[in-house]
Amino acid sequence: MQNEKEVGRKKKNGHQPEAAEMLGIEAEELRERLATVDSQLRTMARERPLVVVASALLVGYVLGRIVSR
Repeated sequence: MQNEKEVGRKKKNGHQPEAAEMLGIEAEELRERLATVDSQLRTMARERPLVVVASALLVGYVLGRIVSR
C-alpha cells in the first residue's frame, strides 16, 4: 500500500518524483562545486593575503559607489 505522500504526488503530476530527483542531483553538484571554489579561495587567501584584501576592498568600494547612487 502506498503512503499518502506518494498518492498525492501521482495525482498532481506524474513527473514530480523525477523532477525532485533531478533537482536533488543538481543541488548535490552545486554543493560540490561550491566546496571546490571555497577550497580554492581559502588556498589563495593563504598564499596571497594582500591580493585578497585588496580585491575585497576594491569590490566593496565599487559596490558602495553603485548602491549610493
